[in-house]
Amino acid sequence: MYPIEACIQPNDPQWVEYLAYDRAYLNSVLCATRGFYDFILGGSIGETAIHHLNKTLSTLGENLAGGDLAASDSTISTVITLAILSDVMNDNGAAKKHMQGLYQLVQVRGGIPGLRHNPELQSKVLRADLGVAIATGDKPLFFANGFSWDPYLHPRRRPTASNPNPNPKPAAFARAANLAFQTGRKIPADVFRETLVSVQYRLLALRTRSAPDSCCSLGLEDRDEELLRLGMLAFSTTVFLRIEGMPMRYGTWRGG
Repeated sequence: MYPIEACIQPNDPQWVEYLAYDRAYLNSVLCATRGFYDFILGGSIGETAIHHLNKTLSTLGENLAGGDLAASDSTISTVITLAILSDVMNDNGAAKKHMQGLYQLVQVRGGIPGLRHNPELQSKVLRADLGVAIATGDKPLFFANGFSWDPYLHPRRRPTASNPNPNPKPAAFARAANLAFQTGRKIPADVFRETLVSVQYRLLALRTRSAPDSCCSLGLEDRDEELLRLGMLAFSTTVFLRIEGMPMRYGTWRGG
């Protein structure tokens, strides 16, 4: 979730706790771990990963049938793991089905605000949503009704006599980011995940605002803007959604 070279790693024991009491989550982690390893070596998952996948699906079905784990954080985490694994394996059909199920689970909990007690889980839900949306070319399921376009990194302020230019230029932010990289400093995990959500959802939403059908039908100026958006989306995707050692393939996405 967090690139180790760029982020301070969160120290949250909840993911270990889920392993202790939720068999579905345990098997999903075993499946994903083995599946990622198999995929790197041979391009497809092997018998061990498939065994744990079958165990995950059967125990997940038991959880969803009722009881304390039906819509629990650990069950949501299990479905997130399945969605991300399917996305990485380029199984878009399975990834979309898992995302639909994940969306329904989160809605039962009151939507994304219902997970505010667990910011990391919120972020993982949205990371899965973004990854599958970009891979399939579909719109993200969350924030379908819109969201705030206010700046996240720096709220806009009015000029004053003492500070006539209170809003820093993008170049200033870029210089600050480069300086942090050169000095070996790392950003907090919460800043990383909030920036991920802020940037990626807005770039995807701009597709429907400026290029609902195809950038080829736009005027020259609009095509330039769409090219810039696609470049920013490609760059931010490699920064925020890339899993170390895993190839990224988004062949079905046409950017509008």
